[in-house]
Amino acid sequence: NEPAKALELVPPLMARLDVVPETLRLELASSLRLLEADAHFTLGQRDEALAVLQALRKAYPASDAAVYSFIEEAGVEANQGQLVKAQQLLAELIQEYPDNKYAPYALYQSALLAESRGEEDYLEEAINKIELLVTTYPDSKWVFPARFKQGDIYRKMGLWEPARSVYDKIIREFPNHRQIWSVQLALADSLSAQAGSNPALRESAAAIYERLRDVANASAELRIEAGSKAGSALVLSDRQSRGAELWWQVVDEFLIQDDAPENLGTKGRYWLARILMELGEVLEQQDKLIDARRAYDLMRSRGLPEAEWATEQLRRLGERGGEESAPVVDE
Repeated sequence: NEPAKALELVPPLMARLDVVPETLRLELASSLRLLEADAHFTLGQRDEALAVLQALRKAYPASDAAVYSFIEEAGVEANQGQLVKAQQLLAELIQEYPDNKYAPYALYQSALLAESRGEEDYLEEAINKIELLVTTYPDSKWVFPARFKQGDIYRKMGLWEPARSVYDKIIREFPNHRQIWSVQLALADSLSAQAGSNPALRESAAAIYERLRDVANASAELRIEAGSKAGSALVLSDRQSRGAELWWQVVDEFLIQDDAPENLGTKGRYWLARILMELGEVLEQQDKLIDARRAYDLMRSRGLPEAEWATEQLRRLGERGGEESAPVVDE
């Protein structure tokens, strides 16, 4: 966090390496040069940083720091919109150091850069790079995120069957991965998107959503999102009462009983707001106006997203008159 200080410390530290055993000396020296380049980049000193990287690769060509320097430079180029140059640097790393531990990571980053270009040809290129990663480095820790990304790219292309196939494969091969619940959620999203007028696919999606809502060791944000989507799937299947019941269960667990709903994070609060919005609309359709007002009031009183919208709904319902009508008092 102090790049200027780092630049001051590198020269004296390099000077002290003469007394260090050779193997360790080479590792430390190369790492210090990489740190020096990173400090220059942070300070906006691009030319100085590139000069240090070139010197690093020349002096310590076999070091991990020299290999990683290609990734470092590629990241800088990508951040400046130079995606072709970034791809070239990553390709150079993969070609020159195919057995290095950073090679699969470079291939993964290359796939991400291809995806970021958006056009279908580049999305296909990203998929091909992921396949190359998986086949060349089957034991790499980057296989899981690469496969996960592959499924997302297929979804982006509207290729639901391949996406589902990828997610199913991940679930079989990585059943205990810490992100496996996110993969199952993505699978359910794919089923839901593909469902159209197919009730069987929608039911399959709803079953996964409901199961994920109850997974104790999944994140609260994911469980809330799954609960939101489970309720929506039920409503679309003309099971409005069951959908509303499920939504209330999620709201009760994560908003009413939770003493600190602000700890749910931006995503969790978004999905709670969405639940209450849809819940209120369904309850209005069922002419359960007291319960609908309660849903909208929870949005407002807990400061969830779209709280102003909820206040407007409360005013609107209050203007209907009748025994259930109640004034809305701004807090």
